[in-house]
Amino acid sequence: MTAGTASPGVHTLHSEHSAETGRRWPLARVFTVGAAVSGVLALAAFALVAVALWRLEATSTALADGASPALVTGQQVAVALLDQETGVRGFDLTGQADFLEPYRTGLAAQRSAMTELRAVAAANGIAVGPELDAVDRAERQWRTQYADPVVEGSVAAPDPEVGRSLFEQVRTATTDLLGALDAERAQARAGMAAASTFVAVTGVAVAVVLVALLVATGIGLRRAVLGPVSDLAAQVREVMSGSVQRAVRPRGPREIVELGEDVEAMRRHILLDLDEAQAANRRLDEQARELARSNRDLEQFAYVASHDLQEPLRKVASFCQLLQRRYAGRLDERADQYIAFAVDARPACSS
Repeated sequence: MTAGTASPGVHTLHSEHSAETGRRWPLARVFTVGAAVSGVLALAAFALVAVALWRLEATSTALADGASPALVTGQQVAVALLDQETGVRGFDLTGQADFLEPYRTGLAAQRSAMTELRAVAAANGIAVGPELDAVDRAERQWRTQYADPVVEGSVAAPDPEVGRSLFEQVRTATTDLLGALDAERAQARAGMAAASTFVAVTGVAVAVVLVALLVATGIGLRRAVLGPVSDLAAQVREVMSGSVQRAVRPRGPREIVELGEDVEAMRRHILLDLDEAQAANRRLDEQARELARSNRDLEQFAYVASHDLQEPLRKVASFCQLLQRRYAGRLDERADQYIAFAVDARPACSS
């Protein structure tokens, strides 16, 4: 097996990891979903704030432009009616025409105020129509049965007690009108207070949602990106420090898992290369031991061979010495030279 070739088990494990990686979300999808959720929550928060502000504005407008002006106009109606009654009663008692000026001024002010009050009530949905009709009926009855005869100087003018009794009905109807208008204003004030409370609660809720969103974003980013990256970096450092037997197990989004799988594949290739190197070293050690054993055998053979050859050599040297002593000078010069070479164990020189 070569260093760049993975075993079938590695291919199988890589296939399993690839299948598991395919089921994981990529970072783009994680961030897209997170941004979409954040956008929806932000839009919901903005919509809630807008509704709260609209409600506050509507209740404030209803109070400032409806209930309060209607109550003030109703009070103007009551004051105008009271001026009329005072003028008519003064004229009835004294006969002085100066007392009719408050009556005429009050009558004009009352009619103008009633017209304005009906318009304000209709524009703002203030339900005081029955009370206004009751005031009109009571005021008309008091004017036709008492005020007009007194002002016109009719001889058949009713008794002042009758006028007082008729105006008491006007006062009662006016009091009912003012009570209804005051109730409308109280309701408008309560609505504005509720709207203000709703705005405050909405602001707190939006703040809480934003804080929760930031916390969730931080936790999600840490768990989805920072945590897996830190874990993968720690595992890679362990492998680099020499712990090549420890498998790299990445987690998190698809990109981080794929990066971890690449690191794991590199670790497995390194582990295979290391196994092959260790196997080669073992084979070299065996060969070295075998060579050392062969050297010892050769040394022993050389020792035995040299020991066994020493005796024949000594015998040859002895016989050569005998030949030198016995036949020295009897043979030719070349023969003496050869015998001398054999005795001295020196290489022969060619003549």
